[in-house]
Amino acid sequence: MKLEMRFRAGDDVRALWLLAIGVLLCGSVYVQLRFQTAIRAAHDRTEFLYRQTVADMRIIGQASSLHRIQAQAERDLARVSREPSLSAVTADLLDTLHGSATAFHTTVLELQPAQAQAAAQELQAVPITIRVRGRFRNILEFVEDLSHHATLVRVSDTEMTVSNDAGPNEAEPRLDATIHATLYRLTIPPKEVRVATAG
Repeated sequence: MKLEMRFRAGDDVRALWLLAIGVLLCGSVYVQLRFQTAIRAAHDRTEFLYRQTVADMRIIGQASSLHRIQAQAERDLARVSREPSLSAVTADLLDTLHGSATAFHTTVLELQPAQAQAAAQELQAVPITIRVRGRFRNILEFVEDLSHHATLVRVSDTEMTVSNDAGPNEAEPRLDATIHATLYRLTIPPKEVRVATAG
């Protein structure tokens, strides 16, 4: 009895495809097993570099913010140190108070600077009393805004009473606030300039 093997048309093409697929599968398994450690190390390294990059970007952002704060502080000190007299600082403070009062719908009733405190340092502190009138929330915003200007002002405390001219039918009466603060000024003497003379 003879066994006859007959090949149909296209059997050789299918065999080649099966062979190619088998080679690809074997190759991928070999590469995966052979280079698995290197692939994992490269993945870990990539993840570490990404985290490091994110941390560096955060540090750069914080450094930029600190540089801006430092530059603003240096401009403030330079501006105050160039003031020729205490009256100039007071005039600047009056301008600041007027702007804040307009922005927060309050009225500045009085500004009383006291005698400057004698100190050996170059930073002169002048106690001041500011009386303003307005609604409660507006006064709070006014007081909070005082420390956000080029003029160096520190607020110690604030006392509030109901204003005498407050109407009895007002839903939110106007208040009179007495703000105790300190105005600071740098008093740096001018440097001496020596001119050399030919002897």
